[in-house]
Amino acid sequence: MEAKAQAVDTSTLETANRYLDSQDTTPNEAATALESTMNEGTSRTSRVRFSANPDTFSEEEEADIRHKRLLRYWYKGGRRYSEAEKAFLSRVRIPSVGLLGDGETKVGWLRFFDPGGDRLYYWLLIVSAAVVYNSWVLILRSSFPELHKRHEILWIVIDYLCDLIYLVDFFVSSRTGYMEDGIMQKDIQKMRRNYLHTRKFYLDAASVVPLDLVYIFIEHEPAIRMNRLIKYHRFWHFLDRTESRTSYPNLFRLASLMQFILVIIHWNACIYFIVSRKIGFGSDQWVYPGIPGHQNLTELHLSLTRKYIYSFYWSTLTLTTIGEVPAPHTNEEFLIVTIDYLIGVLLFATIVGNVGSIITNQNAGKVDFQNKMDGIKSYMRFHKIPQHLQQRVIKWFDYLWMNKKHPDEDELLHSLPDKLRAELAIHVHLDSLRKVEIFQDCEAGFLSELVLRLRAQLFSPGNV
Repeated sequence: MEAKAQAVDTSTLETANRYLDSQDTTPNEAATALESTMNEGTSRTSRVRFSANPDTFSEEEEADIRHKRLLRYWYKGGRRYSEAEKAFLSRVRIPSVGLLGDGETKVGWLRFFDPGGDRLYYWLLIVSAAVVYNSWVLILRSSFPELHKRHEILWIVIDYLCDLIYLVDFFVSSRTGYMEDGIMQKDIQKMRRNYLHTRKFYLDAASVVPLDLVYIFIEHEPAIRMNRLIKYHRFWHFLDRTESRTSYPNLFRLASLMQFILVIIHWNACIYFIVSRKIGFGSDQWVYPGIPGHQNLTELHLSLTRKYIYSFYWSTLTLTTIGEVPAPHTNEEFLIVTIDYLIGVLLFATIVGNVGSIITNQNAGKVDFQNKMDGIKSYMRFHKIPQHLQQRVIKWFDYLWMNKKHPDEDELLHSLPDKLRAELAIHVHLDSLRKVEIFQDCEAGFLSELVLRLRAQLFSPGNV
């Protein structure tokens, strides 16, 4: 018991002794009062009133009571750390040790949005859904009026629901924190003022201009709402945040690339159908052949599904330049085909460049590992290393790759701050250290410092 008592915070022991010496109380009363004080937590010290109790204890029982109370206080994580200990343990963040700054305050969930937090990220997901809806549906309803008229009430409800999301996003953006001189600003006035002086505010304001008022004078036309697409910068922000969060960044980049390619093809298909309607369906081989009464025209060409699929097919062949399309006849047709070919060249170059970059990044680890292995082989051949030793080295590299161990883990983690490296090291090694008997009674701060000194070493079978 004496050995355990030495590990207890000496300041708390002195406090207990002062209670016993200065107050006219029994040891049992003092122990009860000390336990009440400990249960109050580390942020403040409560005033304790001692109640009369005639029970008495011997000196050994008094010490045993104090030790039990204080050890229970220690194991509950309620120890009062000194300033030096706080500075020491603040170098790493251990879940079992809660050290809160004296000035830390709780901020209401609607008063502040952390720019790197989950709440803002999920809100960006909702805003992105509204932006994607507008980018796909507005041009589609403008190109195919029968689609808009078939479900007009539904489209109007969804449109104004997206407008409501855009308006709420003003509030969220004005309550999003920002960094100033390395300090996160959480003051409402500062956050609002910062948002109003940014380019994002003007883009957001332009995206909610109520052009729908024109419906009073003209027929309901979805193209009037095209200013909603100015909100696209929030979708870009969401993609950037998701790419940094996902565990499969290459797969996410490929999915994002495909989404943008499909949007471009979709818009080009809708524009093609609008131009075909303006020139006249079936007037030549280049335009869509869907005109009622045209010779050799089937009912299939009159369906909405066939109109869109045919336009999408034509747009895909034109932009990817991988197929033959009917030759244009009028000046408008030549102009559109020329612009499409230019866009197609840029689109093709973008696809090749991005896909090549994704494949390169996907195999970057294997290529780097193979280069190191080739360097070792060249070194051994130059110095005429015996064949059996070369085979052992090659087998070690093979074992290293099969177990997915990187030979330069220290170099990979060197770019991280000390605190993050300590947390990673704790996550990797702390459970193993706690299994060793000699480390079971050590403080978390000591173990966190110890794991930073550990270096992983991999041995292949038979080399130990």
